[in-house]
Amino acid sequence: MLEVLEAAMVEAAKEEVTDEGRRRPGWFIAAQARLMPLITKRNEAMRAQSCARTPETKDRRRGRERR
Repeated sequence: MLEVLEAAMVEAAKEEVTDEGRRRPGWFIAAQARLMPLITKRNEAMRAQSCARTPETKDRRRGRERR
């Protein structure tokens, strides 16, 4: 019974899955010119925020006082 199901699934997959030949670029590659400036700006902001953190601000965010 399992063999029959497996064979049917393989046949259905052959009918449904199409090979369009050469792969097209992904969504990121297609939008890279628009996305990279935004990603760079985000990374710079994250780096600035990370550098501005001190042990005191980290403790304050966690809700405890530094002694």
